[in-house]
Amino acid sequence: MPKKLAMRNTTISHVYLIIAMFVAMIITLTFLMQIQMNALMAVRAYIGGAGVWAKAQKEAILSLEHYALTHDENDYQNYQRSIQIPIGDLQARIALQKPNPDLAMAREGFLIGGNHPEDIESMSDLFLRFQNFSFMTEVIKSWTTGDKLIAELNEEAEKLHQDISSHSINSDTVHTFMIRTNIINQHLTEQENLFSSTLATISRSASHASRNFSYTIALLFTLLGVGISWTIIARIRAIDTVLHNSEAYLRIAATAFESQENLIITDANEVILRVNKAFTENTGYSAEEIIGQTPRLLKSGRHPPEFYKEMWETIQLKGAWQGEIWGRRKNGQIYPKWLSISAVKGAGGHITHYIGSYIDITERKEAEEKIKYIAFHDHLTNLPNRRLLLDRLQQALTSNARSGRKGALLFIDLDNFKDLNDTLGHDTGDLLLQQVAQRLEASFRENDTVSRMGGDEFVVMLLDLSEHHMEAATQTELIGEKTLAILSQPYQLDKYELTCTASIGITLFDGNDQMKDELMKQADIAMYQAKKAGRNTLRFFDNQMQDAITIRTKLDTELHKALESQQFQLYYQIQVDNARRPIGAEALIRWQHPTRGVVFPGEFIALAEETGLILPIGKWVLDTACAQIKAWQNDASTQALVLAVNVSANQFRQADFVSQVQTCVQLHAINPMLLKLELTESLMLKDVDDTIVTMNSLKEIGVQLSLDDFGTGYSSLQYLKRLPFDQIKIDRSFVRDIATDPNDAAIVQTIIAMAKTLGLNVIAEGVETEEQREFLNLRGCYAYQGYLFGKPVPLEQFEAMLELA
Repeated sequence: MPKKLAMRNTTISHVYLIIAMFVAMIITLTFLMQIQMNALMAVRAYIGGAGVWAKAQKEAILSLEHYALTHDENDYQNYQRSIQIPIGDLQARIALQKPNPDLAMAREGFLIGGNHPEDIESMSDLFLRFQNFSFMTEVIKSWTTGDKLIAELNEEAEKLHQDISSHSINSDTVHTFMIRTNIINQHLTEQENLFSSTLATISRSASHASRNFSYTIALLFTLLGVGISWTIIARIRAIDTVLHNSEAYLRIAATAFESQENLIITDANEVILRVNKAFTENTGYSAEEIIGQTPRLLKSGRHPPEFYKEMWETIQLKGAWQGEIWGRRKNGQIYPKWLSISAVKGAGGHITHYIGSYIDITERKEAEEKIKYIAFHDHLTNLPNRRLLLDRLQQALTSNARSGRKGALLFIDLDNFKDLNDTLGHDTGDLLLQQVAQRLEASFRENDTVSRMGGDEFVVMLLDLSEHHMEAATQTELIGEKTLAILSQPYQLDKYELTCTASIGITLFDGNDQMKDELMKQADIAMYQAKKAGRNTLRFFDNQMQDAITIRTKLDTELHKALESQQFQLYYQIQVDNARRPIGAEALIRWQHPTRGVVFPGEFIALAEETGLILPIGKWVLDTACAQIKAWQNDASTQALVLAVNVSANQFRQADFVSQVQTCVQLHAINPMLLKLELTESLMLKDVDDTIVTMNSLKEIGVQLSLDDFGTGYSSLQYLKRLPFDQIKIDRSFVRDIATDPNDAAIVQTIIAMAKTLGLNVIAEGVETEEQREFLNLRGCYAYQGYLFGKPVPLEQFEAMLELA
């Protein structure tokens, strides 16, 4: 009876085992299908990311080209914001291609690259799982090529920014830059198309493969499950015991001793019992020398006792530990390794042995250090770059706040470096930068930081200055004067010997309520003051410079108050035909400041653009203008006047801008043809297709569209035929000298002829003399605006002017 009971129990156990096996197969199949779905989702995420990447790249190119023409720092800032998306994806790719992938760094890069946070895990997983498969290598190859092109674009951008910042830009430089960026853009477009088409092919193939794979796996698991089940049932009766004791485990481990992995076995007291050949070759110890010793012989001395204490506690608690650790070879060399330690327990559950295995990761660590060095150092001079400087500056601010000691930033800019570069060539310029770097490194203490920002700009961070402000300033001034003297000594550059001086801007810091970016800006401002003072000198950031920043902050506050308190007012400048009859006006904003009087837009519009206040201000202008059109519309003498309103790029790019205009037109019940929106050429340099859609929507409302300041941009001729403008406004810069400058005269004549060909009206602004009006009239321009007919005035004066007309 006991024998039958035992057999019954065994049979029940077999049934449970078979059930468990099928459950495991179902779980496995579900897991595999989940992997397939994740892969498909990741591919689609990459396709979406490619679109974001391409759009950001195009925006960066357009911002950069516009910056080359306008020299507006906002355009350069727009470029830097746009280019961060490709740079973020570059960071993600580098992080994932590391021997030990840095997933945190990759996630940060993907987020910067505009990817959805929920897609990042699957994107990283797809990259890591399939990066060595042929279909993925093509994608990564295209990605890498695109990143190199982005790096080239960034170099061009930095050089352009340096040229513009140093006021050494000219039309030839801009032309050359445009050609280069166009070539880079073409190559980038090719890579974008290749990247997207490859991913699309992968997506389609993966969908088909996923379906077929699921069917195949399901069938295979079914057949395999039946076969394994019968095998288990047949064999399980023959198994009496399972090798769960430590001796069997050690025998299995002993067979692994022939592998290339470094292996070591100790007893429970950590006395070494055996090592393999790979271990002896790696450490330099023979088996005879190491057996009988303890692993303490291999300690590097780099880890504190707490490290080993925590490691052994983990082994005792969990039975295993693994991690990166430093070891020491017989010759004393310290090296990194990835170590795994497992505890072996006997029949009683007590530890009898420890088995350790490790991989020498010296080469991987060296590669990581090289990548880290490249990321934080300038490739030309090997000095720390901006990123590393800012990191050290942040640490210094924290440290100084505790210690009370002062520090200083010295912003060094070489004088007339561009002239040297243009005259003697970039190779000679690079050689000069390298020698300047060598002199600076040799001149400062080891705990100071000498860095290169790019171009001919260097920044030195001084630490451990006096706690007293004046004494610290004196110390820094002496160091700065010494630096100027060192840098002004002659340089031997191949066959040339020349002298190059520098200008230095200085700001002190103590870490109390100071921001690193603000300190950099202060040192930069002080450097430009040194330039203005005659070069080869230094200047401290002083209260006057701070006052300028304070004034700007105050202006921002007052702008908000002006909007809330209705301090803005519209002035009107008359527009006339060739018989001097009024045909309309341009609405121009003025700020009625409570203490400063009338403030012109040139003093506050740029700040409003930067802070975003331009949006509510623009909305107010539009609403006020429509209300005035309604008032004129009700008067027979003014009902035909067209009122032009300037629209900023930020305002135009609002998603609801069209609905704002439509609401305003409907609210005031005006004839939309009497409202003319003046748009600048900058709108044509960015998102042209979106611009056309918005303009067509505005045309459907019935408003007129005028191209303001025509001829001052770069891409107007290329896109003008596609944009639904009603009118071109000739910029005042061309009108001013048309009677004396043949070039301006030719440009104006060409614009008028082109407008006539395209069926567009033309109006000229800045008409101040009868001679200018006569010239325009003879060439076919019959609408004018300028001081010859009237300056911008408040509404009461404008309507009085209309009565006289």
